[in-house]
Amino acid sequence: MSATIRVRAGGRRLPPHGAARRDGDVVRPLTPLSRTPRTPIERRLLERLVSGGPASRSDLVSTVAVELYRDAVRAGGWLADVGVLGERLFAPEVAGALDAGLSVFWEMAATSCPGSCCRG
Repeated sequence: MSATIRVRAGGRRLPPHGAARRDGDVVRPLTPLSRTPRTPIERRLLERLVSGGPASRSDLVSTVAVELYRDAVRAGGWLADVGVLGERLFAPEVAGALDAGLSVFWEMAATSCPGSCCRG
């Protein structure tokens, strides 16, 4: 499949995962929101942005994936693959939710930020 193929997600047409979004893109929450968050990952991403301010896409995905991993381990996930795979098990789902929530909960833009202004 080429990068020009579009997939349907969240009522909008989005490029395939990773095609149009760069890890250095800065994510900022929108106000007002188009709708309330429906999934635990949407809620977690939005909470992180509201409490911590703008963050780079990669930092936000990593932070939320670590939080979800810790929650899973506390709930007994250390007995299964969660304990072996770590937070990288959750990163693709977090990144997908981040891309799907674009223009609903947050905006994403490329930046020349040196890093200190967009840490989450």
